[in-house]
Amino acid sequence: MQPTSIEIYHQIKESGLITKLRFRFYDFIYHYGPVTASEIFSQLGLKCNQSGRITELKELGVITEHDTVICPVTHHTAIRWKVTGQLPVKLEKVNPKKSILNKILDLELFLSGSEKEKLNDIYKDLVRL
Repeated sequence: MQPTSIEIYHQIKESGLITKLRFRFYDFIYHYGPVTASEIFSQLGLKCNQSGRITELKELGVITEHDTVICPVTHHTAIRWKVTGQLPVKLEKVNPKKSILNKILDLELFLSGSEKEKLNDIYKDLVRL
């Protein structure tokens, strides 16, 4: 483990830069990684799939894909994860409604005449929600 990774680990732990549940995953990967998601779930005693935590940690930039292996838990090909030694980046919160409306506006560029009118009606209905 690089000295900077150790410093980052302690900074994340002490400052609460990531939520407690995310930190549980991060802590496990830090100490035992590279590991597969199923190894994490198994060792932490999680009965349900918590793969969203892996995705969140990846998006925060604190873990990254290491390689792919045959998972010792599932016996299927799986990604092994490792810590990056980076502080988490702030994620933008996405407004699903705004995202859909923006996609509709993008589609409008490819439509003509009555299709545009129909799309505009859908857009107006969504705006009212």
